[in-house]
Amino acid sequence: MCEIAFVKLKENLRDEVQASRPRKQGTVASAASESAVLLKRDGPRGGIITKVAKSFMGLRETLADWATFSTWIVVMPLERDCVATIIEQIIKLARTHFESGGRIATV
Repeated sequence: MCEIAFVKLKENLRDEVQASRPRKQGTVASAASESAVLLKRDGPRGGIITKVAKSFMGLRETLADWATFSTWIVVMPLERDCVATIIEQIIKLARTHFESGGRIATV
């Protein structure tokens, strides 16, 4: 279910016309699960602000704090029991970020 929701979000975002949106400027931010070797701890690294999000709830809280960042690089948590309302909130945050000119890369 979680994967399907994110695939749909990617399809919707890809279908948007980029020329009609301003491109957001600012810091690149990356969120990943604790299993991501490159991002073992929070903080700035190589010009990228990193945050380890161990759950979808943690990812939602992180993305809500990242409204000013220009680009989000997100590695989805490996959590099996995700709650649909949390996923919906993450998708809404991603859509708002994208519509305001932000970019999103997911793994």
